[in-house]
Amino acid sequence: MLLVPGLAACGDDGDAPAKAKASTREPAEVARKWDPTVSGRELMSLKRLGLFYGTSDLVKYGSDGSVVVIKMYGGGGSGVERCHLRAGELQALRHDLRRMPLDPPPHRRERPRPTFYTPTTPQFLLTVGKYQETFTEDAAPRDARPLVRRLERTLNGRVAACRTVYRTKKA
Repeated sequence: MLLVPGLAACGDDGDAPAKAKASTREPAEVARKWDPTVSGRELMSLKRLGLFYGTSDLVKYGSDGSVVVIKMYGGGGSGVERCHLRAGELQALRHDLRRMPLDPPPHRRERPRPTFYTPTTPQFLLTVGKYQETFTEDAAPRDARPLVRRLERTLNGRVAACRTVYRTKKA
């Protein structure tokens, strides 16, 4: 019986407003950090899941040539990069986007997975305005292939100059 009044007296009401303020600010800060926007209007975004287990690459392209790259690699770390497309790449991107909507994907068999540890085929989510399309690497529509190549060339630095904004330590 002596413990009940002692437990009721624990805590400080003065901390409650400070905690409430901190929790309301945190989601917005986290969203800006992990889902930054491009400088101009977003032309498209392309997300690649599963190149290796636990990997996710999201690349957003802006109308002014700005690019945001969000890399998440599970236990291997994560990071955000801000980039700018090299000369001529924005026009090429707009040309590729004129092919929307995509053709239907070809019917292909799924890659054989001899063991559980064999990774699955990478999957893609393409977003252009309100239009979304999903496909796998093996069964990508012909019109999506230039966009997938652009994602890969953006990630390896061939079509955009990038600088790291945020990176976690690698495991």
